[in-house]
Amino acid sequence: MDWFIKEPGPDFVSFHQDATYWGLEPHNVVTAWVAISDARPETGPMKFVPGSHNGPLFEQEDTFTENNLLSRGQVVKTTIDEASTVMPPLKAGEMSLHHVRVIHGSDPNTTDDRRIGMVLRYCATDVKQTKVAGDRAILVKGEDNYHHFEYLPRPTKDHGKAELALAEALSNTRQRALHSADYEDD
Repeated sequence: MDWFIKEPGPDFVSFHQDATYWGLEPHNVVTAWVAISDARPETGPMKFVPGSHNGPLFEQEDTFTENNLLSRGQVVKTTIDEASTVMPPLKAGEMSLHHVRVIHGSDPNTTDDRRIGMVLRYCATDVKQTKVAGDRAILVKGEDNYHHFEYLPRPTKDHGKAELALAEALSNTRQRALHSADYEDD
């Protein structure tokens, strides 16, 4: 789970494919983006390239562009026809689902209020982390015949010492996967 908070201002998200840098293979992964606040067109909600999940996984260029909310300013190396993108506005409590290979991005938030989204990622049990060790998951439904992830234990205490330590370890694992190129010399 992650939080995506877009404050008012020039910040944007360039067009990218999550599958390029997450290290989750095969790509049997879907993201649920839950609107905590309204995600109207002027707040800079996500825009999707319909059908792009059926196409190739494109290379991405790390631009480190100012105001790009992606960690490396990743931009998919293909031409995007902005007129063909779909921008589903969401009311608080609604959600959108997108495949890990779909090309998506978002424009700046031109309002005076922040746009808040919560993201949950779901993957089939055949998916494994290919970039780093120690990734964990929660089995939501069904049986896991692959055992590619360690299971997250159920928290026993809100903000407990063990729970906070595990959350920090998981955050470090995710950051290491996302920034794996930075650790190649370790």
